[in-house]
Amino acid sequence: VNKILAENGIEEMIAWEDGLRGTTSEQYETESVATNFWETLYWGGINGLTAMADDGFDIIMSNPDYLYFDFPYEVNTEERGYYWAARFNSVYKVFTFAPENLAQNAETSTDRDGNEMSVTTPNVSAPTIRGMQGQTWSETIRTDDQYYEMAFPRVLAVAER
Repeated sequence: VNKILAENGIEEMIAWEDGLRGTTSEQYETESVATNFWETLYWGGINGLTAMADDGFDIIMSNPDYLYFDFPYEVNTEERGYYWAARFNSVYKVFTFAPENLAQNAETSTDRDGNEMSVTTPNVSAPTIRGMQGQTWSETIRTDDQYYEMAFPRVLAVAER
């Protein structure tokens, strides 16, 4: 895909991180390669972020434990959404997400089981975060109203950042 983009004058490729793992940005023909970084903080995301940056990729934060809008707003069995990466993603949690300081987020959040997180900032220079992106995966969403309920107002919290 990257070769096709370069051949057609498109200077940048953006891909999900699992599609780029094991490669470096130098292996691609476009001028820039960015990755949607989607590791959870409590599963070692801070180390994965450093590794992707060391491989030369521009970073777009897309962490599920803060930026997936198909998770519940609060811990409640009546709330729709998945729990695989976070117990909840409230508007407050999304708005206070600090993509430039992942260890800071561990001070104000819990893991998906409600336990405190322990995150240590690696002793390396901080990667440059190019941006952040919220996702609303729709496999459990059946109507427009359900979509709007899941996406808004969390998407506004991302826009404010």
